[in-house]
Amino acid sequence: FIHLFAACEHNERQILSSLLQRIYMRFLKRRPLIRQLIANFLHMSVHDEHGACLQYDATESLPPHSAVKYYRVHSITYNANGIHELLTIYLAISQGFAQPLHERHIRYLTRVILPLCKHHNFGAFQTVFTEIVCAFVEKHQSVACMVFAALQKCWPQRNASKT
Repeated sequence: FIHLFAACEHNERQILSSLLQRIYMRFLKRRPLIRQLIANFLHMSVHDEHGACLQYDATESLPPHSAVKYYRVHSITYNANGIHELLTIYLAISQGFAQPLHERHIRYLTRVILPLCKHHNFGAFQTVFTEIVCAFVEKHQSVACMVFAALQKCWPQRNASKT
């Protein structure tokens, strides 16, 4: 389900975003699984050199007489589709965290959220990234040192697109 956030259509990602938020709100026992799936998607978008983009292929169908079309995965380099929407969902999730923050939430920040600054299309989701980091720092001030250290480690020295 989460891999569908790589769709190129913005409307599809918005619908998926609202569905995932509703699922997260209703099913309390599935919340850790949903956070893990989001983490896997974000991890793959950073560490996979070819992001996947789901595009509707209207030229091919299953049987010739069928009206059912399908999605075929095309490889696009440095694809940022879905990251903004998933980070927006995680921002809503993180705003509901109780204070003081649990160690697992701080680990999620350092292992999943902060490495996103290595992404080539960081500008596509920079505002939501900043809001998440600021929300964590507001809830737990000692996180600020870890945030600065992680950003300094993964931020490129000379990259005009990220300054």
